[in-house]
Amino acid sequence: MNVSNQQEDTLLTNRVIEIAIRLALIFLIITLCFQIIKPFTIPVLWGIIIAVAIFPLYNKLTLQLGGHNKLAATLYTLFALSLLIGPTLIISESIVDTSSHLAQSFKEGNLVIPPPNKSVNEWPLVGEKIYDVWNQASINIEATLKQFFPEIKQVGETIFSALAGIGGSVLQFIFSIIISGVFLANAQGSHTTMVKIASRLTAKEQG
Repeated sequence: MNVSNQQEDTLLTNRVIEIAIRLALIFLIITLCFQIIKPFTIPVLWGIIIAVAIFPLYNKLTLQLGGHNKLAATLYTLFALSLLIGPTLIISESIVDTSSHLAQSFKEGNLVIPPPNKSVNEWPLVGEKIYDVWNQASINIEATLKQFFPEIKQVGETIFSALAGIGGSVLQFIFSIIISGVFLANAQGSHTTMVKIASRLTAKEQG
């Protein structure tokens, strides 16, 4: 009996260890999968929100196109992307051209800053300081840049960081719009699937 009990205890211990190892591996796999899909969660959520918000208009467009939902989703996606990408490209090109022009003018010594208006000196709190710096820059811009280089560098880093953040947000919204288009193209199938899942989880009349 003792031998039999010891064997049962050993089998039970081995079984518990095996289950623990399996659970640990499953948890590790789930964690790794989550780390992979984590960057895509926000764009997907935005895609769902956009798809739900735009669905009434999309439904009308589908009816106008004779029920061709995929064509309607494609037209919506192209139109939404053009509204987002078009102005972004125009603004980006303008910023690049302006920066290049300023850099070229400064390199050639042709960059001229007009002197400040007298009214700048009357601005509350910071008027006098801004007027002095602006006036100094209009007289000798190179000396002014050298004098305030740390502050200018910090402001430049802040601006570049903000521009990078805006660029990332634009790319995120582009991805979200594409995802919303995919959701809309498969809206009927998604609705049917969700109804089936809900009916399985609850009573059919409540599904």
